[in-house]
Amino acid sequence: MNRKYCLAFLLSLLTPLLIACQRTGHECRPAANDEVVGNAGCLILQQDKLLMVQQRNNGHWALPGGTAAAGETASCTAERETLEETGLDVTAQFRILTLDNGFHLYRCYVNGDSPVGPIDAMEIVRWDWLDIKQRKQLPWRFEEQRGLIDGLVREQQQRDLRSVE
Repeated sequence: MNRKYCLAFLLSLLTPLLIACQRTGHECRPAANDEVVGNAGCLILQQDKLLMVQQRNNGHWALPGGTAAAGETASCTAERETLEETGLDVTAQFRILTLDNGFHLYRCYVNGDSPVGPIDAMEIVRWDWLDIKQRKQLPWRFEEQRGLIDGLVREQQQRDLRSVE
């Protein structure tokens, strides 16, 4: 491979990291009555679609989320990881559940209409809003969670309908 192309490729991988390092940090207020610390992610709905991210290492899909920084509350981890993986600024409203592995899942809502930052191109290929038919056709990062997540989506959609009435 030509040295010029290698350099361009490396720059394309490093640019999102350099941009992320320049940020002053994600400002977060922990979700109400929630001071739990740990790895976390977001369940975000838009009409009948769920926000999911595609992993770079294997092409599988998952909810946005990841590892907590030292002392960071789980709700702030969910918000920060979603921002890093999708560029979307979100607010974690409440914790839906904690999985057996200690991962905290929050109901999050997008602030604004468009991405506010670049995605973490080292980890994520892309993100998308996926309906149930689309989700059934995709490989999941945690296949054993597919049914659980689909059930949570239905519960949250019902919750949303009740809050409108």
